[in-house]
Amino acid sequence: MCKEIKLRKIVFTLRSLRVLLDDGPTVHEVLAGQPVVSPDAVSVQVDGTIYVIHRQDKPDSRRIVVAVQQNGRIWPKEADQAGSAMLERMYMLGERAGETRLRLPNLWRQYKYENLIAFYACRRDLLPAGLRWIAEIKKPAPHDICYWELTKSQKQTLLTDFQRPEAEYAAMMAGWSSALAHSSKLLSETVSPTAHGTADVELSSADFADVTQNLGRTEWLSKLTSQQLTFVTQSMDHSLKLRGPAGSGKTLSLELKALHEIDRARERGDSIRVLFVTHSWVLAEEVDADVSVLS
Repeated sequence: MCKEIKLRKIVFTLRSLRVLLDDGPTVHEVLAGQPVVSPDAVSVQVDGTIYVIHRQDKPDSRRIVVAVQQNGRIWPKEADQAGSAMLERMYMLGERAGETRLRLPNLWRQYKYENLIAFYACRRDLLPAGLRWIAEIKKPAPHDICYWELTKSQKQTLLTDFQRPEAEYAAMMAGWSSALAHSSKLLSETVSPTAHGTADVELSSADFADVTQNLGRTEWLSKLTSQQLTFVTQSMDHSLKLRGPAGSGKTLSLELKALHEIDRARERGDSIRVLFVTHSWVLAEEVDADVSVLS
């Protein structure tokens, strides 16, 4: 008789979570046993933990560990309508976890204690129940993020009283190498999506400080990394995906790409409009100011 292994958690990386957000399946479909079918990511199970791993992940990639409740879910079923928004917010914190002075948007209503942080799981208008995460940012690098508990506003848990489940994190780490090796074997049998009309540009970690540094567009073009320049100048006859950790220059690259495409259109005698979508009004205002400097 086979012994049933109880599922305790699901583990993503920044890259693999981005794949789920962009292409699916939903996180609860993965927990229910549906495999991740993507040229770039797979799901594997090791000792009761599901790992969703991207083909570009490495042993030191940042992991996003999410505790699974006893009913096999991460959040209540009635919160599914806000599921994508909650995952997007989890992803955003994952991007920023390595920052020396971590500051989240004001609407998240963050509270901190040591390396614990509590914040609203998504916008209040999407989920009136007011679900809040208690998360832990592990130190040192790669600064894994552990989403340990989802609480309700009326049943708050003080961060000073929260008991970190260290054994669960240790168990995840113990299975990571096996999961990475298994996923690498599975992904070696698939083809990269660049053959299907989508090009990915991966930015390495860098520190760009202030996005524009008060430099104009012409000055910046001479300072870009080869990956950034490839993204900015690449043809738009196919979709492009830009990925990279916090501080790698994604925002700057997107701003320069928008200006580059406008110039290309003018040279052809065309008139185009570019839509630059952000996750908040604050960032939208920053982008607007950056573009004014760059142009």
